[in-house]
Amino acid sequence: MSDCAVWQRVRQDSYTVRSGSSWAAELRVRLPAPGLRRLCHDAACLLGPVLAICSWQAQGIDPRPAPPAGGERDAWLQGRRVVAVYGPGPANPMRFELRWQPTEDGLGVEVEISVATSLVPALRAFEVMTCARARRGEFLLPVRDGGATVWLDAQRWARERGSWWAMAHVATRGRELARLGHWPVPARNAGLGELAVPALVYRPPEADWSYAEVARASEATRLVLNLRERRLRWGFGLFGQELEKGVILRTSLRNAIVPRHNDTDEVEHLARAWQERIPSLGA
Repeated sequence: MSDCAVWQRVRQDSYTVRSGSSWAAELRVRLPAPGLRRLCHDAACLLGPVLAICSWQAQGIDPRPAPPAGGERDAWLQGRRVVAVYGPGPANPMRFELRWQPTEDGLGVEVEISVATSLVPALRAFEVMTCARARRGEFLLPVRDGGATVWLDAQRWARERGSWWAMAHVATRGRELARLGHWPVPARNAGLGELAVPALVYRPPEADWSYAEVARASEATRLVLNLRERRLRWGFGLFGQELEKGVILRTSLRNAIVPRHNDTDEVEHLARAWQERIPSLGA
């Protein structure tokens, strides 16, 4: 990893990072949806947010903003990380701690997510949603087809069915939550099937690189997409489990900038390696 891949604070709520000459990013920790607001490579920029957290929900509870507004809020540099803490607040009695840092391979940024629930009663199918947004481009998902992995063109799939909303689930827990009806789902939702690994590839137009996101299968539940022609939005559902008072939930996801010519092979390799990596959550 490049020695240059360290954060610099530029304003009270903004940090920048540059990985040698390969990519640069700007992080904004203010609400709503704290995350990367700009990720640039070869003079082309992916405008965010990406790797951002936007809401939580549970069975019988409609989506609510997360991290919460009001209550405690602070951010600081800690070694190679930017650490941000939010809540608890009057409208949302949870404490979120987010930590962004450059990945060890130098290809992007990872975010570690911790949710403390000491003030929350038991909730069923508790889920935190990430959020991301980009302009037009291709959007590919690794779906399971028998024993093989097929990279599906999600926009073509949606156009053929006349619906811009789509959802893919992750492994056994995703299927079970969908069957039980624990998820609020968008109108005219269409199921894409099961992800072979919780990952995606976005191909910006007129670029020789691709953007990827990867989550952990053990803590991810689904991927929800809005695939309109001029603006793409997506988000991973995380946790999706019963939440008891006093529990701390933790997970992480990452992104990467990869060469366009072999992007799906590279991202599938990254995704499988990410499942095996021991999280560095904590100090």
